[in-house]
Amino acid sequence: MFNTTRQVGSATGVALGGSLLASAANHGTGIRTGVGIGALACLTAAVLAWWCVPAKPRHVAQAR
Repeated sequence: MFNTTRQVGSATGVALGGSLLASAANHGTGIRTGVGIGALACLTAAVLAWWCVPAKPRHVAQAR
């Protein structure tokens, strides 16, 4: 399931990036818009990972 989700997300990202590039009046505007949205998506993912993923315990006592 995880692999399928990654593939769907990648295909969606490429499709959205391509449509932003194609819909712009000139090539530079489309690239800037696409990169800006991609950077915002990466920043959002990093914040969600920092917020949602629990930290590992720093010191775990070993059982003997």
